[in-house]
Amino acid sequence: MNLFNLSLKLKGFPIHKAKLALEKIKVLSPKEKTQYILDKRTEIVTHHLQHNPFYKKFAAHANVKDWNSIPVLTKRDLQQPLNNRLSSGFTKKNCQINNTSGSSGYPLSFAKDQFSHALSWAVFMDRYR
Repeated sequence: MNLFNLSLKLKGFPIHKAKLALEKIKVLSPKEKTQYILDKRTEIVTHHLQHNPFYKKFAAHANVKDWNSIPVLTKRDLQQPLNNRLSSGFTKKNCQINNTSGSSGYPLSFAKDQFSHALSWAVFMDRYR
């Protein structure tokens, strides 16, 4: 195990689990990948409609079976305190918090859970090894 993997593991990020998940995605056929993406986007929107008060209000008329009914979020929509946008069960203490630079004029704070952060690093390491 290299030092970076060890560092992520010691900080509580499930890097091994993320790498396994990535490997399962990489072996999907093009048709399977398309279906995987469709399933994941439905799962994500459904989760936020059920567990995120901000998104529930923002996308009040969204129908997960009609992608065209899903409103597009912009940075401007998200320009409010991060605590207002977190899903239930998530806090600044149990998420990885990051910020964009604001080079477009609109800096943005965002949060990822431990697995999502580990998966981001797994993809990065896979692409640049």
